[in-house]
Amino acid sequence: MPSVLEVQEFFVEGRDPGKAHVLLHIAEPTAPHEKERGYLFALVEIAQGSPEQIQKFQELIDEVETAFYAKEERREYLLERVLQNINKKGGILLDYPGSAIHCIVGTIRGQAVALAYHGAPIAALIYSGGEHLEATEIISPEPTDSGTALFSEIVEGSMGPGDYIYVATPHVGDHFTPDRVRKLAESRTTRQSMAHIQKVLSDLGSDYSFGGILFHLTDHTDTPRTGAQPKIMDNGSAESLNKLMASARSTAETLSPPLLGDVGKNLKSLLKKRAADTTVAAENLHPAARVRTVETNHRYGDGPAEREGVLGQSLVMLGRAVIYLVHGLIEIVRRLFVGLIRAGQIVFVLSTNWRRGRARIIRDWRLAAADKRQWLTSLPLVSKIILSCTLVLALAFVGSLGYIQVQEKRTASEQKYLNLIAAIRDKKDAAEASLIYADKTKASELIREAQALAAGLPQEKTGQQQTAAELKTSLAQVAEKLRNLKTVPAELIADIGAAYPEARTEKLVKIGGEIIAYGPADSKFYAVGLAAKEIKVKNNDVAPELAFALVPAEEDKVVFLSRGYKAAEYDPKTGVFLAKTIGLPAEGTQVDAAGIYNRKLYLAVSAQKQIYKHSPTQTGYDKGTAWLKQTSESLADARSLAIDGEIFILKNNGEIKKYFTGEEQPFTVNGVEPSLAQPTQIVTNADLKEIFILESSNRRLVVLNKTGAFETQYTAEEWQSPSGIAVEDGGKTVYVLDANKIYRLSL
Repeated sequence: MPSVLEVQEFFVEGRDPGKAHVLLHIAEPTAPHEKERGYLFALVEIAQGSPEQIQKFQELIDEVETAFYAKEERREYLLERVLQNINKKGGILLDYPGSAIHCIVGTIRGQAVALAYHGAPIAALIYSGGEHLEATEIISPEPTDSGTALFSEIVEGSMGPGDYIYVATPHVGDHFTPDRVRKLAESRTTRQSMAHIQKVLSDLGSDYSFGGILFHLTDHTDTPRTGAQPKIMDNGSAESLNKLMASARSTAETLSPPLLGDVGKNLKSLLKKRAADTTVAAENLHPAARVRTVETNHRYGDGPAEREGVLGQSLVMLGRAVIYLVHGLIEIVRRLFVGLIRAGQIVFVLSTNWRRGRARIIRDWRLAAADKRQWLTSLPLVSKIILSCTLVLALAFVGSLGYIQVQEKRTASEQKYLNLIAAIRDKKDAAEASLIYADKTKASELIREAQALAAGLPQEKTGQQQTAAELKTSLAQVAEKLRNLKTVPAELIADIGAAYPEARTEKLVKIGGEIIAYGPADSKFYAVGLAAKEIKVKNNDVAPELAFALVPAEEDKVVFLSRGYKAAEYDPKTGVFLAKTIGLPAEGTQVDAAGIYNRKLYLAVSAQKQIYKHSPTQTGYDKGTAWLKQTSESLADARSLAIDGEIFILKNNGEIKKYFTGEEQPFTVNGVEPSLAQPTQIVTNADLKEIFILESSNRRLVVLNKTGAFETQYTAEEWQSPSGIAVEDGGKTVYVLDANKIYRLSL
């Protein structure tokens, strides 16, 4: 079997094509004179290029293909002569300020390889080094300085059976080095290797575009592993892919079976360089597009009469076929109908013994069975042998059909299982790559998808159970990196429950050197001095069911509020606790969340879909005015409120809504693992750079930046069900109330 050339490519379009635009072009020979010249390919990366420059480079590639396959061109040194002419007009492409070009143009004819390049594209040879493949770079990774010429030198050599040649744009090397591609080629097929690279690069969501090609020249005894029999080079190949536009992404489609290359025995002779002569006179160029003709085996008749005769005969045959089909269907239906009637009659007679016909039917069956036995007994020995063999063969045939179906189902199931395993590993690899680039949101999405797939893995066999366990363990490790959960020691400041067993505290607030703990179910509140750690009890007989305690920036008082608009103020210096008036915006109004800023109260009322601002008066606070410019459905299920100039509303489902100057602003929480579920409290202010969220159900303190991106999360072994927090020292110290105990955390 002659050696077969396989080719497989990948292409990933970046989010910002202006940073790095990729052109990938592969031309396959079809006509005899084209087959003598082999395959032509081009791979280009244009960084910071203009649309005009990209379009001109595309036209230049088309011109190279047209000139390379022109009939009148001699084959000797053809690529050099084509590039010499291109150099005379391609220099203008280097004059665009701020842009950088990395490109490689090459041909593969049989085992002969020729490459010309500019800049620093990736080109590597992967060849057999004994038990394993080896990889070596063909061209220098440093950018070339070719002056005004686009292509200043050519690398020529040959490739042996079993060898690979890998070319790619420079930014691919940041993620897939030639050595990593070598490892992929050792363990996967050409198609699978390129599909894996494409999948990982796509999941990165990079601003850069990526492109590359892998060629493989198979061994004489090696069957290509692409899933389809590739074309033998001596007998032609699939149609050429012409004029891939800069905006197209059709490079993800499969070209003909992959053309891969490897140098093996000819490694020493591969890197012969010859400078291209840039002073040869210009030659006439052919049109950029080549016209291909396709020969078919169909031949038409000599004239209209013959065509009409053939058409008439075809119609007659078609009519007869339709008639036979209709007659056959009618006969089948008739026989089925008669058989059903006969079966119904027999069942009726057997069940009712109508006219004593049951005995007659049974007797007829016995006689028929006796006739069959007699018939079998009277058969000659040869006929019996033939009949027995026929029955055995029929059973074997039916059994083989059943076996084939079972095998097909088993094979399909195994392939589905392998594809599922590959998908999980690809998502895990992509998640780890996203973590490297600090894209925690993307990594979180990928790892959740991978865990969902892993949950559906079959575990009927021991091997499947082990594989599922290994995958789940590796996914859990990545998820643990994403969670970034830190366990910190918690210092016990005061145990209110031990001193006052009747205490029912739920929240706390810090003012000066005191921590005040309170709760709506407690008729008292408790002031804990941080210096002496003594606990003072204050009776609450003026504003029962305390739900909120707010401290202004001046830290001269604590404003207490109940959900039913009862207000009081506590002066920590004098210890005086006085009732205050506050106006109701509407009858029956209930406060869902509260905050204070510039000595004004901001109260979120879900029922009114509004946030009310209450200014201080001589006796307390006024009736309040609507702060939102229009009512907001987002205030439903508001749980807690924090203000730093902007208002943050924490909802029961873990969402955070942000408002500024009376209008809702976009805000999304990203990267928290696991997602917030029934959080308790949100804390931030103008002195804090972060947002702190307490979640009792998961016993954790989540820290976000002001854009909603996850930073870290904390927990403590002493916590049971933390219900309130206070933050000071710019976020370095946090006080936590948990089951009537006050803890201090140093972050």
